[in-house]
Amino acid sequence: MVHYKDVSYGERLKICNLMSLVHRRELLDLCFLYKCKIGDYCIELNKFVEAANPVYNTRHSSPANFKMRKCNTNYVKKIFFNRVVPMWNKLPEDLKLSEISANIFKIKVKAILNN
Repeated sequence: MVHYKDVSYGERLKICNLMSLVHRRELLDLCFLYKCKIGDYCIELNKFVEAANPVYNTRHSSPANFKMRKCNTNYVKKIFFNRVVPMWNKLPEDLKLSEISANIFKIKVKAILNN
């Protein structure tokens, strides 16, 4: 009989084939943002984020990226979109621009987060 109290958290996750809590939260946050983007939820994204129209053609500029609206209050600095937009902008370009179902998006993001 294996005693899991002697096994580290990372090793237990591998044994049970699970994602860490941090990665699961990131996955669900990105899926929620994707569903908002494709219109599954009645949330107007333009109230919280705006399209990052690249002025300069750099490696990190993309028409699919978002940027946060400017605000000086502490309340807005802690909302959901401030946490998710940087993760969204780090996703591969083809994934952000593709028109796929939410389940396929989740599978692809899960594969990225597991690597």
